[in-house]
Amino acid sequence: MKLIDEAIEILSDASQPLANAFFKAQVIAHRLQNDDFAKWVKSEIQGYGDNDELPKYRISNLTPYGNLENGARYYKNFKLPVGDMPEDMVEKFLVYRHNQSIAVIEEFSKKADDLAVNIDHRLYPYLRQGIDKSYAISSAWGKPPAGFFEQILNEARSRLLDFLLNLEHVIPEKAAGADPKIMPKVEGLSEMFKGAVFGDGANISLAIGEGNQASHNQSTVGVNDLPALIRELRRNKVAEADVAELQVAINDDDLNAESDSNNFGPGVRTWLAGMISKAGTPAWEIPAQVGAGVLTSALTKFFGM
Repeated sequence: MKLIDEAIEILSDASQPLANAFFKAQVIAHRLQNDDFAKWVKSEIQGYGDNDELPKYRISNLTPYGNLENGARYYKNFKLPVGDMPEDMVEKFLVYRHNQSIAVIEEFSKKADDLAVNIDHRLYPYLRQGIDKSYAISSAWGKPPAGFFEQILNEARSRLLDFLLNLEHVIPEKAAGADPKIMPKVEGLSEMFKGAVFGDGANISLAIGEGNQASHNQSTVGVNDLPALIRELRRNKVAEADVAELQVAINDDDLNAESDSNNFGPGVRTWLAGMISKAGTPAWEIPAQVGAGVLTSALTKFFGM
């Protein structure tokens, strides 16, 4: 459908403000009449309330820093230990909920080094393990991990994209020519949404409309579960030669220093780009946008991203 295609196009362009895609998603959520999806989209646009459930990608541990002095010497931006702090206090004071709107998070990502959360002075005695007793903590603050705001943006973009690609896959093509203000009822949409946004990925079994034939897009790929990944690829008509090439790419990336836990390795990225270019051709007879969603979703689950 056109509206979903437009949102997917925005999400596929990293230069576009992520908020723009969520505004499109707000219209989609309204037309789908799904409360769970609508609430998440609205929260990402306007910010989350203090009592709202936050997706895991918006919660981080703070690393405490402080200024130390003893009258003769002064240490600035000293990383403070937390070994003496009980776990319940760490959870209460050093685990931070980033509930700001996605537009604010985008601004935070541009000046992350300047952002900090003040730490209550009553916690200072717990932050002195191994520090000379002559020094006092004059001020202390916490900072999220480096790159955390970019990670929030990447997760929100990836999860919304995954959800919309799967949604596009199960909405009948005939709906594209229908009234653009009406979307067919999707049974099981809430489960798909919760899996894509609040879980480890969508595990989908959907029925479109009432009395229509069910449309399924089930994925059971787990972290490092290569047999399940292979089954998923074969189920989506990926050729055996391409499956074998992916296995080689995964093995090669395991030995490649460029690979990291936050990205596909160079071999897998090359394989993925090649497969997407085949989609919609006799080499892989599946629509390009569907193919991109299927492969990205399966690989993301396999690598635990």
